[in-house]
Amino acid sequence: VSERGFQLERAGQWTKGKSCDTFGPIGPWLVTADEVPNPL
Repeated sequence: VSERGFQLERAGQWTKGKSCDTFGPIGPWLVTADEVPNPL
């Protein structure tokens, strides 16, 4: 997940648009299979 506007405003620094708090597509934590009630 990237924030392109933020990156472009800062001379194309791609790392600047990668560190926002809500940009963790895997969530704020990881879980094991035994913690999921109905794993696929």
